[in-house]
Amino acid sequence: MGLSQRQFNREFELAAVRRLEMGASIAEVARALTRATRESAAVIEQFCRANGQILLPILNLIENTSQVVETAIHEIGHQTLEQILILSAEHVAGPRTPGKAQRAGFPGNRMDSRS
Repeated sequence: MGLSQRQFNREFELAAVRRLEMGASIAEVARALTRATRESAAVIEQFCRANGQILLPILNLIENTSQVVETAIHEIGHQTLEQILILSAEHVAGPRTPGKAQRAGFPGNRMDSRS
C-alpha cells in the first residue's frame, strides 16, 4: 500500500512544523493531524447531508464555469494553432501580398462552371 499524496494548505503545514519545533514527535503530530483531518471530513460530510439542496446551485455554477473555461481554452488553442500555421506559411512562402481579385466566370477560376 503506497503513501497517499494529500494536499494541505500552508497554514496546516505551518501548524505541523510548529508542533514539531515544540518537541512533539513525528508520530504524535501525524496522529493529531490525521485525527483533525478525519474530524474535518466528518463535519463537511454532515453539512452536505443536512444541506444538500443548498449545494445544488453551487454545483451547477461550478459545472457551468468548468464548461466555459474548457470552451475558452479550446478557442485559445485553436486560434494559437491558426496563428502558428499562418506564421509558418509566411516563413516558407513570404508574407501575403495583395493580388487581383478573381471574378466569377473568368477562365481558370474555380467558380467558372465551363472549365
